[in-house]
Amino acid sequence: MVWRSSHWHFWVPNLDVVCRCQGARPGPTGGYVVDASATLPPVNITAAEASALAAALAVCQGQPFARHGSAALTKLLAVMDDHTRDRTQRLCERIWINDADQPSQSHVLRPIEQGLQDRHVLNLIYLDAEENLTSRQVDPQLLANRDGYWYLIAHCQLRGEIRWFRLDRIQHTTLTPQAAIEVPLETIGEPPPSAHRISPRE
Repeated sequence: MVWRSSHWHFWVPNLDVVCRCQGARPGPTGGYVVDASATLPPVNITAAEASALAAALAVCQGQPFARHGSAALTKLLAVMDDHTRDRTQRLCERIWINDADQPSQSHVLRPIEQGLQDRHVLNLIYLDAEENLTSRQVDPQLLANRDGYWYLIAHCQLRGEIRWFRLDRIQHTTLTPQAAIEVPLETIGEPPPSAHRISPRE
């Protein structure tokens, strides 16, 4: 079948043949619907891979961007077929994590995560090593894990230089609408010998 206009010519093949080849079947009231068995989920992931992600996220609860990771895993589970999802559930039940080891700092982390993503200045109430409580306005640069602690590395506007703020010493965080300056990573320096930059391809 050919449809013509003053500018274009379109050729439409036999729809019955095309739909049968593409995994479609006749609809209940005419036309065609896609046969679910002929489609693939956006991502093919095994039960073992999904369980590994769940275990890693369970260990990381309370740490930077953990809730975003949990949201991503929920999306993956939603597009799995029922059999793989059930296998994942059964496998996860055989993995135990000690909840007592997980810090709870969501009230501090959420503004920090948002500040890093959107490049906005943060207001911090910080308790330093001498237990002095100070108010700081900082430009967030990166998050670092060192010697068992998480740190916000930021340009401190009060001191005019890069400072490390231990997350468990931050008493309160507020996200401001002010745009944060971005300090080049090479200016901040290299990770400590016991640390490394993460990569989504690791």
